[in-house]
Amino acid sequence: MARALAAFEAALELDPEETSTLLAASELALLTGDGKKHRRYLRRARHFGAEEDTLRFWEMLREFGQEARENAGPDEHDRKIAVMDAVIRLSPDDDHAHVTRGLAHFAKGNDDLAIADMEAVLQLDPDHAAAYMLRGILFGNRRQWDRMAGDMTELIRLRPDDAQAYYQRGVAHGEQDLLEEALADLYDAIRLDPDHADAHRVRGDCFRYRGNYDAAIADFGTALELDSGNAAAHLGRGAAYRMKGDLARAIADYDNAARLKPADPLTYRFRGDARVATGDYDLATTDCDRALQLSPHDSIAHFTRGNAHLFSEHLEPALAVLLHLVVSQFEIADLRGP
Repeated sequence: MARALAAFEAALELDPEETSTLLAASELALLTGDGKKHRRYLRRARHFGAEEDTLRFWEMLREFGQEARENAGPDEHDRKIAVMDAVIRLSPDDDHAHVTRGLAHFAKGNDDLAIADMEAVLQLDPDHAAAYMLRGILFGNRRQWDRMAGDMTELIRLRPDDAQAYYQRGVAHGEQDLLEEALADLYDAIRLDPDHADAHRVRGDCFRYRGNYDAAIADFGTALELDSGNAAAHLGRGAAYRMKGDLARAIADYDNAARLKPADPLTYRFRGDARVATGDYDLATTDCDRALQLSPHDSIAHFTRGNAHLFSEHLEPALAVLLHLVVSQFEIADLRGP
C-alpha cells in the first residue's frame, strides 16, 4: 500500500493538478491512516475541479492500487468507516464521505449499510454517477435485477459512453430473460470496449439461450482470448458444443472449467450429462456425485445420475434415484400448497 501511495505521489510531482491522481492519493492516504495527507489531497482535488463521482479514480485504483485493495484487511476498512463517521457527523452533506464509507461497507459485505450510504449520496446529488454504479451492483448481489437495471439506466443517462454500465445493465436484463434488451446492451458495451471479456461471455450466453450456438461459441472464444482464466466462458462454450453434439470439445471445455473453478457444481453436472451421452457412465456417475456434494438439492444432477445408472444397467441405484426425485417433487408440491 505504501508503494502504491508513493507511486501516486511521484505522479503528482510531474502533474500536481491531475484530479484523479489526487483522489487516488487521498484514498490511499486514508487507508494508511494518514488523515492529514488524506484531507490535503482531497482539498487539492476539489480545488482543481475533481469530478465528485470518482469513477476515474476507481479505474486508476484498479490499475495502480491493486496492492492496497488486496492488503486492506477488516481493520483497515473499520478504520476508514470510523474516520468517515466522524466526517459525516461534522458535515452530514459531505457526499464524498458517504461514498468512501459506502465503499468500505461494500468491501466488508455490509450491503444494507452500503446501500444506505449511496441513497444518502443520491439525496444530496441526484446525478452522482458513482452512487448509481455501486448501488446497482449491490442490487445485483441481491438478485434485484429490475432495480439494478434502473440504476444502470441512470448511469447511462449520465455517462452514455460508459461500457461497464451497458454491460451491467445487460447482465440485469439477461437475468430477467429479456434477451433482446440484454443483447442490445452487450453490443453497446463491446462497441465501446471491444476487449471487455465478460461482455463477450455474457453475450455468448444470450446467443446460447436463443439457440444460436455458432455465434455463442465465437463470443466465448473471444472472451477466452482476452481472459484465458475465464471459467464461465469455458462452461458456456462447452454447453454450446454439447447442444451441437460435439461432445469431445464440450468435455474439454468442462475439464478446463473444473480446473479453473473446482467448486462450481454446474461444471460437474454439465460434464456428467456429456459423459452419459458418450457412454462413459462410471465417469458420469462420479461427476454427478461431485455435483451433489457441492449442491445436494440439484434435481437435474440426481436425474443425470439416474440416467447413468439406468443406461449402464445398474437398475437398482437408478430406481433409487428416480424414487428420490418423485418424493422430492411431492415434497415441493406440499410446500407450495394446492
